[in-house]
Amino acid sequence: MKTLFDIAPSQTVAEPYFAQYATIADMTFYTCFNWAVPTSFTSALFECAFATGDILYPSPMGYVSPWSVASTYLTKYIQVTSPPRGAVYSLHDSEALAIKGSSFVRNWASPIEIDIIDASTHSRSHRYSTQGRLYMLLWQGDVASLALHQHAPAIPMMASQLLKSWRHTSMDTLLKQPGPCWLMPYDHTNTLLTNKFTAVTAKCQSLNPVVSYLRPSSIGLRDDAYLPTSRIAVIAFPYTTIQEEIISTIEQALCEATGSNHIRLSAHGVFV
Repeated sequence: MKTLFDIAPSQTVAEPYFAQYATIADMTFYTCFNWAVPTSFTSALFECAFATGDILYPSPMGYVSPWSVASTYLTKYIQVTSPPRGAVYSLHDSEALAIKGSSFVRNWASPIEIDIIDASTHSRSHRYSTQGRLYMLLWQGDVASLALHQHAPAIPMMASQLLKSWRHTSMDTLLKQPGPCWLMPYDHTNTLLTNKFTAVTAKCQSLNPVVSYLRPSSIGLRDDAYLPTSRIAVIAFPYTTIQEEIISTIEQALCEATGSNHIRLSAHGVFV
């Protein structure tokens, strides 16, 4: 499956932050979806909750160009007509944001109504589908996947679930870094994960880390088994850095990010 921007770094090479996004005419898009998905849809992606009024285009031109230009790039696009905004399940408990049982999982099978609009004739075809099927269309590009008679798509695993899998992988051999590394699950759409990542990188700034990102396939997992926005953030430190100082700094950052007095480091990442 190709994504919209066809960015496919080597499975064993970490990708930089900018490889996950593309900016066109001052609008930023995720590169891991087949359809054009602006980062303004981050909340909808995180909760799997598209709502009335959302308009989705297969090409970035639908968002950034005058219609006279955009229509030459489009054959069809989608407008969500139901549910009303705010009617889908929303969960705000901080610890539930990154785990199975979150609003994303609960919304996956929720009903949704859309219009598929012909870009040239403006004719509309009304469809009943589910939030998960619409998410899969954006990710993999198959309009037929919207049909309710099609086999219901499995719910992808989340970035936080990578922790359980990479413990069985020899990460130190894979990374081939001269110095120590801290690995943590990362997903730009997930508030809890991004807060923890931001806290750690900010607190470790004086230690001169280098940050990159791995896809699940980099550690022998299937990319399509996880949300397309799932990454492993690799925070690599100079080989001269004292390990105890790194661990202490990361612990302080995670305590601040989670509002805890004490954290179990292994619940948030892996030190190699």
